[in-house]
Amino acid sequence: MYGENHVKTRAAVSSALALGALAVLLASCDGIGAKETSAAATDSSLASITVPGPNAATVIEPRDTVAAAPEIPSSTMPVTSTKAPAAAAKPSTAAAAPSTKPTTPAVMPNATPVSSTTPAPVTPEPAVTPTPVAPVVTPPVAPVVTPPRAVTGALSLQTGSRLWFDGGSSVKDWSCKAPTLNATVVTSKADAATAIVAGEKAVASVELTVPVMSLDCDNGTMNGHMRNALDAKAFPTIGFSLRSYDLVKSAENVAVTLSGTLTIHGKSLPVTIPATAVGAAGGVLRVTGVYELNMKEYGVKPPSLMLGTMNVRDKVKVRFDLLLRD
Repeated sequence: MYGENHVKTRAAVSSALALGALAVLLASCDGIGAKETSAAATDSSLASITVPGPNAATVIEPRDTVAAAPEIPSSTMPVTSTKAPAAAAKPSTAAAAPSTKPTTPAVMPNATPVSSTTPAPVTPEPAVTPTPVAPVVTPPVAPVVTPPRAVTGALSLQTGSRLWFDGGSSVKDWSCKAPTLNATVVTSKADAATAIVAGEKAVASVELTVPVMSLDCDNGTMNGHMRNALDAKAFPTIGFSLRSYDLVKSAENVAVTLSGTLTIHGKSLPVTIPATAVGAAGGVLRVTGVYELNMKEYGVKPPSLMLGTMNVRDKVKVRFDLLLRD
């Protein structure tokens, strides 16, 4: 804007100076003696021209139609004014000086250039089918099986073998024997009876059972109370199963420690029973021992006799004297 206004202002001054010079020339052509001469200049784009002084500002007002009326000074002398034909406007020798101020080019904001190149088509990657992974199969771990001891024979119960229970009461002591015994003794060595007397292990397993209904206390009333207390119908047998045993040889005998499970009244508890083994005539092995138990630990309520005047004590001693032979 500043450069355009400056150029217009300089052009207007040059035009004004040229018209002023033309007016002076026309006044001199009308004759000497004229005190004032009015000149009218017709321009399709200017209404009036005022020659500015050295310090006056130049004002140019554009008009569509410009009419200049000469002013006639008041004088007693008639003045004949001859209007000279309008001279061609003298072209201004002063050309508008171009602006020396450099024009700052318009700066466009940064913009991402847009490429007109058509992008190359993208070829889709082929679908990849995942390779199935075989499940890891952990082989089952075989349980550790302890091989059974070699079985070469058995020891059988001989006549004269006994098993009985000794107890007490508030009145007197009592005893019940088991006339019927069922025993299975499997051996791991030939001539097992002789081997055990020598302090060698020769027994693989032992299973012993006593029928409750066979218990005999030498008293019918006592037999009935004992069988009821042991609930013979629900739990018909008393049993012992051997798990392991130890032998200690001495000059007189062999000390035996039997470890196993005792089952009474349907309840099984681990037990450790001390015993003694000695050799007898005819190659017979004799095993004797005593084990004390509490009937209440097996859920057995001791019987009461004679209208409660005789109460059986809780603890009972189990005694055995077994004769075994190959």
